[in-house]
Amino acid sequence: MHRLLLTGGCGYIGSALTRRMISRSDVALTLLGRRNRNGLQEKSQSLQNARLNYLQVDLADPFDDRLLEGVECVIHLAGVLRFEGEQALRKNNILATRQLAQACLRKKKRFIFISTASVYGVPSVRDHESAGEISQLLCCPYAVSKRVSELEIVELVGMGLDATIFRFGQVYGYSNPMQYHTMLHAFLLRACSSQPIRVWENATYQVRPYLHLSDAVSVIEFLVARPLPGLHIFDCASQNLSTEDVIHRIAKVVPNVSIEFIEPPFGGVDSIELSCENIKNLGFEFRGNIDGAILEIIENSLSS
Repeated sequence: MHRLLLTGGCGYIGSALTRRMISRSDVALTLLGRRNRNGLQEKSQSLQNARLNYLQVDLADPFDDRLLEGVECVIHLAGVLRFEGEQALRKNNILATRQLAQACLRKKKRFIFISTASVYGVPSVRDHESAGEISQLLCCPYAVSKRVSELEIVELVGMGLDATIFRFGQVYGYSNPMQYHTMLHAFLLRACSSQPIRVWENATYQVRPYLHLSDAVSVIEFLVARPLPGLHIFDCASQNLSTEDVIHRIAKVVPNVSIEFIEPPFGGVDSIELSCENIKNLGFEFRGNIDGAILEIIENSLSS
């Protein structure tokens, strides 16, 4: 029986990955999270599985290497998505990732890090010191924190770490729990509540990569089963769509969609399109469909 360690296993992507792995394989999972198990029990049925062990751990605390005993691979999904202050971002994204990756290097464990395609909108940054104040950079603070972590992981690979970095497009699709702060989900929530969809000024025709939740889970499974030495970075997107196209697809199923243009919280970002050739060349196929996902989200979580 293989044992994997998964951070963020009770979150949006992590819950879906946990359910898939528990139901489709004989893998054993250790989940690390900051919340108390009792508070999560009702929300996560998978926690009741005998092959799953949940431990309450703050990854920003010094990491206990004993947690990696018997583990073959670490999948790091945990982190804060929305900007909750400079200190929270550095602690929960950068410091936590650094300590976990360093532990994997010490114990010679494979490390899979979930980054974001938004790093393509981040200026060249050597490290978090030269980056200055993350909150003052003219780009997404979350993306900056991921890029800083990527660069630190690359340095550890030079010391012997085996690491895979996934640069995910915006993940969408129904899950339990849901999250509504990503663009498609936020658009849907407002449209189904008869509120105008808020769009950044000058972003209507910008293209972004979108990744279906099922594809996100499948591509992690795909690489877990294929140990790759050294460093490998994979772009992941089910499709590239403009903001206008996303709104048009929502409007096909939600009546009377309206738009409100707002000022972006940070500087403008050019379009980002992913080809994902590296992972496709290994035999992985993206199957996600945004139209079906929109209907599923509405029917399961937004219908009144």
